[in-house]
Amino acid sequence: MKIPLLLGVITILLISIYARMYTLDDYSLNFDEIYAIRATEANAWDLATGARYDPGNPPLYFLTLKVWRWAAGDSDSAARVLSIVFFVGTFIALYLQCRKRLSTAATICVLILFAGSGAMYYFSRFARAYSMILFIIVCAFPLIVSAIHETKRNWVSIVFASLLLVAGLYSHYSVYVFFIELCIVLLWFNYTSKQRLVRVFFFIGISIFLVSPWIIFFITNQFRHIHSGYRYDFFQLESNWVGFEGWLSTFTNSGFPAIIPKQFSQSVGTVFVLLMDIVIVLHINRHLFDPWKKYILSFFLFSFNILLFTPIHDIFIYQRYSLFVLPFAFMSAGIIIDSVRSHLSKIVIASGLLIFSIVSFPWYRHGPTEDWKGIASAVSAQSEGIILFNPCSYEFAFSYYYKGLASMYCLYKNPTKHNLNTWNGSLSNTVYVVRELFPTNKEEGKIVDKIVDALRLSYEKLAFRFGSLELLVFQKKLY
Repeated sequence: MKIPLLLGVITILLISIYARMYTLDDYSLNFDEIYAIRATEANAWDLATGARYDPGNPPLYFLTLKVWRWAAGDSDSAARVLSIVFFVGTFIALYLQCRKRLSTAATICVLILFAGSGAMYYFSRFARAYSMILFIIVCAFPLIVSAIHETKRNWVSIVFASLLLVAGLYSHYSVYVFFIELCIVLLWFNYTSKQRLVRVFFFIGISIFLVSPWIIFFITNQFRHIHSGYRYDFFQLESNWVGFEGWLSTFTNSGFPAIIPKQFSQSVGTVFVLLMDIVIVLHINRHLFDPWKKYILSFFLFSFNILLFTPIHDIFIYQRYSLFVLPFAFMSAGIIIDSVRSHLSKIVIASGLLIFSIVSFPWYRHGPTEDWKGIASAVSAQSEGIILFNPCSYEFAFSYYYKGLASMYCLYKNPTKHNLNTWNGSLSNTVYVVRELFPTNKEEGKIVDKIVDALRLSYEKLAFRFGSLELLVFQKKLY
């Protein structure tokens, strides 16, 4: 093992861990994180079968988090540390893949891109399945490639690779997209070889067979009564896709929108992606006889362009739903950097990436913007007033921190049959309204504004901001 490479890897890893740990308690859990933690309150069988929470989410992460909280404690930071553990595992897996296939400088570049990515930083300290599925995918990918291309007929290795990938399928629905895209790439490159094609179909078949129990549970759960306290609100699907600007912002740690004016972001982004595609295609042709490099480049090319140029982005509207693209982007960058002949040029590129990661850290170092802990502490636990929520599901996150006496209602409507009654207009000396600072649904936001304006006729209004949340406090006027 090369000593300089090992020292560089350890240094990057230790700095990355410290950067993720030192402000871990500074930010409240957001809605998704609270949902994950509250879901673990169900027993193991109900979690495994999806009987106690939204059946759209596979169970393995929730089961893992349940065990982790039992072992590491039930604090907010402990839940987030699990994602950091998976980040460390993914970092090591990337290193092990790249060190024998790429030069020292190119390997360091891949690790800097991964550790210094703003998106990786955010989701590697976020109590949801995203960090876990990246670890599974990055570990499973080389095993799958090796199993398909082995000279011996080793069906055991294919089963083992399938088991690892199926763990991802049991963890998050975005892995199903990864699985489909991976199968397409495998079939494309192996349809001319009967032996490898049989292995590909065996891999697909065994994976579908192993994940079929969850598919059965998922289908049957659609016809079962799910406990309302664990029902998830898919209001995010009403939002708009982040677009080229969102993805290029992700790759540049928010540098792209800061440099390119918004009116040019679509055209500049399109040109950039097309040029990148040309470079990747040229490198695929260059590495046709290197399975690992060929599949890394091809998968990123296919997956990223499908995401950008097809209607799938109307479903996977945010980067977190396709986060698996990023490690393949970083490894593809490493392959391209490795093609540079000058060793000095590689060192300059690695140094530039390191400097950019350090300089851009203040742009992305912040945590979730929903301050549920702050907003709950702002409402007196002794208050017997009324708390109104819009959207109604916000009570789910608010009540994680609030243990007071106030009565709680949906302000406007309860479309997801949440476990609250809709407000009937009854009043109290103090009325609190918890709502989005910038409403996702503009029409609904206008209706809520009218209700709030009506309250101002009889109450004194105070407004407080808690990240992306707003707390309105109405105190009875004294005449």
